[in-house]
Amino acid sequence: RAKGSWQLGDLIALSHQQWDQKTWQGNPDGDFPYIEIGAISVADGEIETIESVPIADAPSRAKMMVASGDLLVSLTRPTRRAIAFANDSAIASTGFAVIRGFSDEVLPEYLSVILRSELCTYQFDQRSTGGNYPAITEEQLLRCEIPKASKAAQTSIVSNVSLIRAEARKLKADATAALNAAKRKIEEGLIDNK
Repeated sequence: RAKGSWQLGDLIALSHQQWDQKTWQGNPDGDFPYIEIGAISVADGEIETIESVPIADAPSRAKMMVASGDLLVSLTRPTRRAIAFANDSAIASTGFAVIRGFSDEVLPEYLSVILRSELCTYQFDQRSTGGNYPAITEEQLLRCEIPKASKAAQTSIVSNVSLIRAEARKLKADATAALNAAKRKIEEGLIDNK
């Protein structure tokens, strides 16, 4: 281990709580909220969509019970950085590692930022196996090195990243609005020229 770093396994606890796929909150005929790896925005680390799936149609990989505040880390194609916090209870794919416990030494948000960084992406790549769909095992994930930082430094890093992401979202929204306005002008011009 590099001096000045922690191993991920020293900072977190994984949850292996699984759903039996027969009921969701006591309702065998209902739907359940399902998080697939593709539901996570790799651009900003947010869960974009949570599908409502009938229990009868539950995919075999829909097993991991997720609680609000859990950090989901994709074990399949981990270099894509499909890593996000859950905002509510749901069922997730077995393609995720579910981090539920965090050491007092680390802010969960700092850990999320670092896991989505180039430093960890490189480690994921080095520790993954497989061709078209490389995957990392939980054991290898837990060996990833995380830079040590004081709580004050962690807070500063998280704050700076949050500001950058907010600015990026604003720029993206502004660009989308400008593009839509340009499309409307073109369409209006086409209609006027008929």
